[in-house]
Amino acid sequence: MRTFTKVTIGAAVCYSLTSFSLSVTFGEPADMQPVRVEIATETAPSSVVPAVEIDAAPATSTSIVESSVKALSVESSKRCPEFEPLFAEAGLPVEQFSFIAWRESRCTPTAYNSTLNRDKSRDYGLLQINSTWKTVTMQICGQPFGHLDILFTVNCNIAVAKYLYNNGGLSHWSL
Repeated sequence: MRTFTKVTIGAAVCYSLTSFSLSVTFGEPADMQPVRVEIATETAPSSVVPAVEIDAAPATSTSIVESSVKALSVESSKRCPEFEPLFAEAGLPVEQFSFIAWRESRCTPTAYNSTLNRDKSRDYGLLQINSTWKTVTMQICGQPFGHLDILFTVNCNIAVAKYLYNNGGLSHWSL
């Protein structure tokens, strides 16, 4: 059985096996309306990603949203329900990130990969953010460059994960 992503924008529907790219062009400022985008997997109704609102910029623009939302048939024992409200609040797909947190850290915000990755980097925190993201961590979490212990803070870890998700989708975590 193949799982595919169904993307609905108003009356327009498109399907993809693993990922999608969405390009939305907005009209003149007076005509702009928020666009409602719904993303769901056809074979796993429980993995529906909450709809997101994309607000138009105050000029004619094109916005591209990329994602690789995959269906996960995850047992409830392979999730981190205590962090799901934070994933939802951050606008992350809750089921996928709950599973990622379980798989990467077993729901432990202070998890640390003490063995070097192939590229000699390390992974930090709940969602195992890689140490190569030093600049992003500094900018998002307000810490001096290279101070990655801040990634043990759940809010910082999720905020960096949100940045990564917005810039590459789930490709930063192998599902």
